[in-house]
Amino acid sequence: MHPQKVADALKDAGYNKRFSYFEIDASLLDRNKSVVYLNLKKEDKNDLREEDFVPFDPSEVERWAYIPKDTIDYYHRKQSEGKEPTIFLFIPHILYKGNIDVGGLELKVTS
Repeated sequence: MHPQKVADALKDAGYNKRFSYFEIDASLLDRNKSVVYLNLKKEDKNDLREEDFVPFDPSEVERWAYIPKDTIDYYHRKQSEGKEPTIFLFIPHILYKGNIDVGGLELKVTS
Protein backbone atom coordinates (compact mmCIF):
# COMPACT_ATOMS: atom_id res chain seq x y z
CA MET A 1 0.00 0.00 0.00
CA HIS A 2 1.49 3.29 -1.02
CA PRO A 3 1.33 5.75 1.90
CA GLN A 4 0.09 8.52 -0.41
CA LYS A 5 -3.12 6.55 -0.99
CA VAL A 6 -3.72 6.48 2.77
CA ALA A 7 -2.90 10.20 3.15
CA ASP A 8 -5.30 11.03 0.29
CA ALA A 9 -8.13 8.96 1.81
CA LEU A 10 -7.60 10.66 5.16
CA LYS A 11 -7.57 14.08 3.49
CA ASP A 12 -10.85 13.28 1.72
CA ALA A 13 -12.32 12.50 5.15
CA GLY A 14 -11.12 15.81 6.59
CA TYR A 15 -7.82 14.87 8.21
CA ASN A 16 -4.42 16.36 7.42
CA LYS A 17 -1.88 13.57 7.94
CA ARG A 18 1.58 13.26 6.43
CA PHE A 19 3.78 10.19 6.51
CA SER A 20 7.51 9.61 6.08
CA TYR A 21 8.32 6.36 4.30
CA PHE A 22 10.78 4.33 2.25
CA GLU A 23 9.70 2.62 -0.96
CA ILE A 24 10.86 -0.99 -0.83
CA ASP A 25 10.72 -3.22 -3.90
CA ALA A 26 8.52 -6.18 -2.96
CA SER A 27 10.73 -8.54 -4.98
CA LEU A 28 13.52 -7.92 -2.44
CA LEU A 29 11.48 -9.48 0.38
CA ASP A 30 12.20 -13.12 1.15
CA ARG A 31 8.95 -15.07 0.71
CA ASN A 32 9.91 -17.37 3.56
CA LYS A 33 10.03 -14.40 5.93
CA SER A 34 6.93 -12.60 4.61
CA VAL A 35 3.20 -12.96 4.95
CA VAL A 36 0.15 -10.86 4.07
CA TYR A 37 -2.05 -9.89 7.00
CA LEU A 38 -5.51 -9.30 5.54
CA ASN A 39 -6.59 -7.07 8.44
CA LEU A 40 -10.24 -8.07 8.20
CA LYS A 41 -10.88 -7.81 11.92
CA LYS A 42 -13.56 -5.52 13.19
CA GLU A 43 -12.85 -2.51 15.37
CA ASP A 44 -13.84 -4.26 18.59
CA LYS A 45 -11.97 -7.55 18.06
CA ASN A 46 -8.35 -8.30 18.88
CA ASP A 47 -8.19 -12.01 18.16
CA LEU A 48 -6.18 -13.19 15.15
CA ARG A 49 -6.95 -16.34 13.22
CA GLU A 50 -4.90 -18.37 10.78
CA GLU A 51 -7.24 -17.35 7.95
CA ASP A 52 -6.31 -13.69 8.57
CA PHE A 53 -2.95 -14.43 6.91
CA VAL A 54 -2.06 -15.58 3.39
CA PRO A 55 1.27 -16.41 1.77
CA PHE A 56 3.18 -13.49 0.28
CA ASP A 57 3.99 -13.50 -3.42
CA PRO A 58 5.91 -10.43 -4.67
CA SER A 59 4.29 -10.73 -8.11
CA GLU A 60 0.87 -10.20 -6.50
CA VAL A 61 1.73 -7.10 -4.42
CA GLU A 62 -0.78 -4.94 -6.32
CA ARG A 63 -3.51 -7.33 -5.19
CA TRP A 64 -3.09 -5.92 -1.67
CA ALA A 65 -2.50 -2.26 -2.62
CA TYR A 66 -5.99 -0.91 -2.01
CA ILE A 67 -7.90 0.91 0.67
CA PRO A 68 -11.06 -1.02 1.53
CA LYS A 69 -14.41 0.77 1.51
CA ASP A 70 -14.73 -0.15 5.21
CA THR A 71 -11.60 1.94 5.90
CA ILE A 72 -12.90 4.95 3.98
CA ASP A 73 -16.27 4.74 5.73
CA TYR A 74 -14.48 4.41 9.08
CA TYR A 75 -12.35 7.54 8.43
CA HIS A 76 -15.47 9.56 7.63
CA ARG A 77 -17.34 8.22 10.67
CA LYS A 78 -14.46 9.04 13.02
CA GLN A 79 -14.17 12.53 11.53
CA SER A 80 -17.90 13.15 12.10
CA GLU A 81 -17.43 11.99 15.72
CA GLY A 82 -14.48 14.37 16.12
CA LYS A 83 -12.10 11.49 16.85
CA GLU A 84 -8.74 10.39 15.48
CA PRO A 85 -8.91 7.19 13.44
CA THR A 86 -6.72 4.11 13.64
CA ILE A 87 -4.86 4.88 10.43
CA PHE A 88 -4.40 1.42 8.91
CA LEU A 89 -7.63 -0.24 10.10
CA PHE A 90 -8.82 -2.88 7.58
CA ILE A 91 -5.88 -2.20 5.21
CA PRO A 92 -3.87 -5.31 4.24
CA HIS A 93 -0.27 -5.38 5.49
CA ILE A 94 2.82 -7.19 4.26
CA LEU A 95 4.62 -8.38 7.37
CA TYR A 96 8.33 -9.19 7.22
CA LYS A 97 10.33 -11.08 9.83
CA GLY A 98 13.79 -9.63 9.73
CA ASN A 99 15.75 -6.49 8.99
CA ILE A 100 15.60 -4.44 5.82
CA ASP A 101 18.57 -2.25 4.94
CA VAL A 102 17.18 1.17 4.00
CA GLY A 103 20.59 2.84 4.00
CA GLY A 104 20.54 3.55 0.27
CA LEU A 105 16.89 4.52 0.06
CA GLU A 106 15.45 8.02 -0.07
CA LEU A 107 13.18 9.02 2.79
CA LYS A 108 9.98 10.33 1.20
CA VAL A 109 7.04 12.26 2.62
CA THR A 110 3.40 12.22 1.54
CA SER A 111 1.90 15.47 0.34
